[in-house]
Order: sequence, then structure tokens, then C-alpha cells
Amino acid sequence: PTFSPVDGTTAGGTSVTITAFWGSGAGSVTDMSVTFGGKAGTVTSAIANGDTGSIVTVTTPAAAVKGVVACVLTGKGGVSTTFDFEYYTPPSIANIQPPTAKVDGSVAACSECLD
Repeated sequence: PTFSPVDGTTAGGTSVTITAFWGSGAGSVTDMSVTFGGKAGTVTSAIANGDTGSIVTVTTPAAAVKGVVACVLTGKGGVSTTFDFEYYTPPSIANIQPPTAKVDGSVAACSECLD
């Protein structure tokens, strides 16, 4: 199988595309499910084709902690493929120096204004 990307933030919401070559018997779109560390992902599109490979796009669920989890794509009759997916903590801004600055000569930006 191929998959991309291989990682995403613990917040979830990463769109992952999986292509798996199972031959015949994978089933239809409604027969497919994807889990990340045992938590269900949301299948946003899927094309089941036993001859050219099934292509599934899934959105990752949120994860409680960063780290590698097993991603399992399961089709009709329990046919499945597994790969590793890594969750990471998204970066955040801890401090901005200087704390204020002129932008375009008339608008001030400040670190307290940023999320």
C-alpha cells in the first residue's frame, strides 16, 4: 500500500490518501473503514477497484498524545492493510520580540493579539 502524508497533528483533521492493491474482494466504498490507533477516521472519498487498487481519502481523528499509531484500512470480508501514522504536537508561538511593531506605518501589531 501507499499512503500520504505519514503524519499529522494531534488536533486531527489531516487528510490522508491511501492506495491499496488487494486484488478482487475489497468490496465497495460502503464496506471500507479506517482507524488510527483504534479511533475511527472519517472516509471522505473512496474508489474500490480490485484491478488497479482501492483509493481512500480519510480525515484523521484527534489523538490524546503524540506518537506512532497503527492505521488500519479494512474492506469487505475483513481484508485489511496496516501502516504506521505519526501524530505530532503542532508548533505554537511562545513569544514575539519585540512585543510591538509598526505595520504599514499606521497599524500596530502586538503579541497579545495573536492566537
